[in-house]
Amino acid sequence: MAYEKKKKDVLDLSNQNLKEVPKSILNNLKLRELNLSDNQLTELPDFIAELKYLEVLHLRGNNFTSVPEFLLQFRYLKIPALSENQLEIIPESFNALTNLKELGYGSHLE
Repeated sequence: MAYEKKKKDVLDLSNQNLKEVPKSILNNLKLRELNLSDNQLTELPDFIAELKYLEVLHLRGNNFTSVPEFLLQFRYLKIPALSENQLEIIPESFNALTNLKELGYGSHLE
């Protein structure tokens, strides 16, 4: 089902037609990059917060209408890619993410 890149700290679950995030992602708690792009996700489960070392989270091309506030728990998060969703607002609290390099929430993320 899932394609895992050669790097063990990257998991690519894009284009899997997922409606929910599989709990099996917790098999590697040291993930640094998680790609959930181009699925049918509308929310993220709380257990994702256990991925404490996450730096890049690709959520592009899903059905999110709001940004999950618990993403603020990811103190290493540099890039939450949120483009091509139905986001209405990005919470001001995201200013607290001090390592943030890029917040892609427009129609395209380069």
